[in-house]
Amino acid sequence: MASTVIASNTSAVYFKTQATVGTPIATSAIVASDAIRVVGTPKFSPRGAGIIERTDTMTPFGGGQAAVTGSRGWDITFQTELFWDASTAGGTYGFSNTQLAALWRATPFAVTVADPDVTLGAQSLFATAGSASRSPTYAVQPFTMFYVESSGKRYAAFDCVCIPKLSAEYGQRVMIDWTVKGKWIDPDSYATATALPAPTYPAAQPPIVALNCALTLTGYFNGVTALTKWSFDPGFALADVGDSREANGFGIGLPTLATYPSLEVDVADLPEGAAGDNLQPDWTNASSNEVSSTALTLVVTVGTGDTITFSLANPQVIAWPTVGETDGHRSLTLKFGAIPDATTPSPATIIFNATI
Repeated sequence: MASTVIASNTSAVYFKTQATVGTPIATSAIVASDAIRVVGTPKFSPRGAGIIERTDTMTPFGGGQAAVTGSRGWDITFQTELFWDASTAGGTYGFSNTQLAALWRATPFAVTVADPDVTLGAQSLFATAGSASRSPTYAVQPFTMFYVESSGKRYAAFDCVCIPKLSAEYGQRVMIDWTVKGKWIDPDSYATATALPAPTYPAAQPPIVALNCALTLTGYFNGVTALTKWSFDPGFALADVGDSREANGFGIGLPTLATYPSLEVDVADLPEGAAGDNLQPDWTNASSNEVSSTALTLVVTVGTGDTITFSLANPQVIAWPTVGETDGHRSLTLKFGAIPDATTPSPATIIFNATI
């Protein structure tokens, strides 16, 4: 019998926000527009003990007894482009209308929506939203995920929560690496009466390209710095929560603000010195552990007047600068961390500002 190998681009990935925590979305409720563009294929790995071998159990015949299923869950990773629709007049804007909405709702950010503008703030406290309407702060709203290949291979997970890391190089797409924890569903027995629809994607939702980026920090970046690439890590981590009352052995993954929210940038290596034009006191500030009272901001201009602003409060250089070379000129990699204090409980924010 001949076998057919299916290319990774003949697949579809569907995400839908759950109305109720603990209740997966049925396949009959999935519509074509619940599919999002994923770069490559998602990677699924068992979460927890998975299959338990019993080679330590004695038998009269030697060897071990048959394996049994342990806890059942998924650790999932995948990559998407950053999409943000801020141009839908007369309807819903950015946060609700982006094809990534179900993912953003399941992140630990505090969300503030003032249509069409949206602010995502790093926060240290979390609660699980049990309805279809996520409250602005604390809430993490899980989703159900289906990954289906045209050959019929399927994966499914529910009660999924996730954390993003964003990065870009000059002239390239802004990309997001997503880390997800979810509970396992048997894709062959759960709601199989309805086949998943063929995916459709928004035609007028181009990816965001890292052009026209402005990097500012008073007394630090002065003059042209030739920003080559950058990455933003909100500092979140996901931990397993064991719950033996659950059929799969897991509660919802626990998000924590585990480390400094950080922004790492590659810039032209300008002269060392005190604050002033065309000077970067990078080694001096790293050595003195100086914390700035001025926010570090990275502004990405999108289209005509729309911006995405990454901001770190109380920024500090948290790694020794790394000297390198980019296309024949000296470059410097600088990693800044946002230092939280009593007056800045959200030490890092992403602000989507739209001009409608």
